[in-house]
Amino acid sequence: MKYIDKKTTKIPFSFQKHLLQPNHHYDNYPEKEELRASLLKEQGYICCYCMRRIAEPTAQKMVIEHFKPQSLYPDLQFDYNNLFASCQGNEGLSEAYQHCDERKKSTEMDINPLNQTMMEQIKFTANGEIYTQDEILDNDINNVLNLNLQQLKNERKAIILGLEQKIKRKFKDKTVSKSFINELLKDWSARTANQYRPMCQVAIHYLQKKMKQAV
Repeated sequence: MKYIDKKTTKIPFSFQKHLLQPNHHYDNYPEKEELRASLLKEQGYICCYCMRRIAEPTAQKMVIEHFKPQSLYPDLQFDYNNLFASCQGNEGLSEAYQHCDERKKSTEMDINPLNQTMMEQIKFTANGEIYTQDEILDNDINNVLNLNLQQLKNERKAIILGLEQKIKRKFKDKTVSKSFINELLKDWSARTANQYRPMCQVAIHYLQKKMKQAV
């Protein structure tokens, strides 16, 4: 997961216009393609939970996630701050293999991508496990979103191994330089063509730890 900053987002005009309509709500908003595009651009074309790439803002590639479920919070169903772009989360497979919005469904969560302090608590192990030191947040990660599905852990582990190999090839048994780690951090933190690299926060967490050991 990665912090999502909605404070600087330009909300779609059609969304703002629909807010002025009597009896406006999510289901009668006709411009969902524009909404998907806005949410996806805001997130750098990665899923709000697993950070996998979402290539296009189409109903076939992503879902509009209501963080506070529509069934429980109908007054928030058309609140832009309650909306994210989520991947399909292995839609169609059994619940054990589902993740992100597909697994969450109408479950309420405490962990929130809009909470920067909360997002800074997230860590990753060398084996690709995502965790915090908070039992409540870990329950959301594991049981609600299923972000420690082995498939996702393997993808995160591959990113870490790739960085380890790159650093080892560069420095072999020598001490790693801060300048080199800093360049990698810039690369993984930046948007290219408005896109973050998939699962970028995994690399950022790993590199921030390496920076403490570098000279």
